[in-house]
Amino acid sequence: INFTDDDINIQVGGVNFIDLTQNDGSQDEITFNEAGADLDFRVEGDTDQNLLFVDAGNDKIGVGTNSPSKELTVKGDISGSELFLRSDDNPLITLERNSDQNVGILFKNTNGHMVVGIDEDLQNDGANIFGIGYYGDLIDNDGSNHATFVVTGSQVVINNATSASDGSALTVGGAIYATGNISASGDIHSLSDITASGNFLVKGN
Repeated sequence: INFTDDDINIQVGGVNFIDLTQNDGSQDEITFNEAGADLDFRVEGDTDQNLLFVDAGNDKIGVGTNSPSKELTVKGDISGSELFLRSDDNPLITLERNSDQNVGILFKNTNGHMVVGIDEDLQNDGANIFGIGYYGDLIDNDGSNHATFVVTGSQVVINNATSASDGSALTVGGAIYATGNISASGDIHSLSDITASGNFLVKGN
């Protein structure tokens, strides 16, 4: 342990582990690993040996893990009151699962809940789909928890339809109402009503 007027250094084997500095003209501070050595920092909890882990050699921090893969890696749940993300070009949020299971974001309040995410469309040879709908499977064959809005490749499915109709760009499980014009260069097929207050133009059947 080295003492100076306004500084205390705790060293082991010639490596400065902890530096305590009192600065009259600036901020006082406690610094771990002042020299920037390959010196990991670990805090144990009651049952978690890696409650907080700083991987100095790779410049990464882990919570609940001693092998962080990103600058901050958390193994477990994260709770917060607000999340703010900013980026000039990269995606703000990336959700990745190391399997073909569903990936989604759950939105929930006292009125109910919904999910936005990627599911497997069983009607289209395992194609990935993006959907907005009720909590559960976004699209399947069981008649429940279907998405209210789904994009499968170049096809769109709206209002709990179980799957995109073969060869159709748009499949709607219910009536269609428009206050403007409805125009199509291909076929229009409906099992329910189609209502428009404007023009109705079809260049197919």
